[in-house]
Amino acid sequence: MSSIPIRIGVLRLIDCSPPIVAREYGFFADAGLEADIAVEPSWANIADKLAYGMLDAAVILGPLAIAMGLGLRGR
Repeated sequence: MSSIPIRIGVLRLIDCSPPIVAREYGFFADAGLEADIAVEPSWANIADKLAYGMLDAAVILGPLAIAMGLGLRGR
């Protein structure tokens, strides 16, 4: 069975550790996913990459997710 690749954006903050721990413990592999963790320089960079499909998922702040959902960040 082949794994589905996903790219997850994070910042170098402690609250972004769950996807890193999940990858190291094999939780993504158990679900048939091959997770690539992308360390990004800023929240704005993560938001832009999510909007343009360069990231499949990310650990972001709640208000940023709401703003993106409402279209307040452009695309």
